[in-house]
Amino acid sequence: MVMALLTLAGAGSAAPTPPVPVPAPVMTPAEAPKLLFTAPSGTHIKLRETVQVRSEVEDIEVSGLFAETFSPADLRRLRAEHTQAEWTEQPGDETVMTVGQVFPDGSRELVTQVSTALGEEQVNIYFTERIYPDGRSTDLQVQSDNPQFQDLLETMLATSEEGAAAEADSSNLHTFPLIPGHSVTETYSVDLGNLFAPDLLNAAVPLVAQQQGLSTEQVAEMMSQVQEVDSAPVTVTRTTTYRGKDAAGHHVFEVLTQSPPTSWTFRGKLPDSEVGYSFSLTVTDLVTEPSVLTYRPDGVQIGERSSSDSRVQLVFSAEGSAKGEMDGHLSITMRHQRVTTLRAE
Repeated sequence: MVMALLTLAGAGSAAPTPPVPVPAPVMTPAEAPKLLFTAPSGTHIKLRETVQVRSEVEDIEVSGLFAETFSPADLRRLRAEHTQAEWTEQPGDETVMTVGQVFPDGSRELVTQVSTALGEEQVNIYFTERIYPDGRSTDLQVQSDNPQFQDLLETMLATSEEGAAAEADSSNLHTFPLIPGHSVTETYSVDLGNLFAPDLLNAAVPLVAQQQGLSTEQVAEMMSQVQEVDSAPVTVTRTTTYRGKDAAGHHVFEVLTQSPPTSWTFRGKLPDSEVGYSFSLTVTDLVTEPSVLTYRPDGVQIGERSSSDSRVQLVFSAEGSAKGEMDGHLSITMRHQRVTTLRAE
């Protein structure tokens, strides 16, 4: 009787109300954990780069002197020589990073060796710097085992301006909030005309002469014919997004870099003549996929993949000869695709 009453009472009672889920507190970027550079002394990482490229000559236009110089067969051969229909893989740089002394303030010495091909020669570049947990770098020293390249590096460091510093700060992912989906967009300006500053060109003369098998006098004479270089500063927009951790527990970031069409124009006089010339290089239709960067929990980068698809137009014009016999125009439009992969070994 008692059991029957309990059963009836239970049947008539309301089911228990399930607990209302409490949403997890939203973490702000200031509260979130950050990616910090905390690799211990003795850390040794080797990164190897591979590059895949594909290119195509889309259009060639000639007029004046160039139309007389290049036959239709010459233009077909030029198009074929500079077209790679299939992807071609090329070895890239090799980078070795070694963490040295760790200082009481948490900063640590980082020595980075980059081995790169310079023509037929392999050149090593050594960067020694003091890195703080937030990625700031001080006491940078750069050395190379190639004396000509060393001179060029010193000149590049001496002529670097705020734009280069802004680019370096923007590419530093340390202290980035580790909130999946969190994005930060930064904009900075780079004056690419600094690449052709007189001091930099003069420092490059011995290196170019060595690689091309020419005398320094010959290279200096060729560079002296460039009387003017035009290049407007470029505004670059970089958006960084944290995507979370991969299966191995590494932090994954996406970085999308965008910039408008870029152009350089060089003007001067042809050797031993009053004929003026101009040579322009314009990068248009630049499409970049977001680069994917992978970092260990201690802030050491161990991988990167990036790709780009661009169209480049090269235009050479000459004018001013007495009877127009040296006047002409040559325009080549190329499409260039590139995929770069960096992996830890």
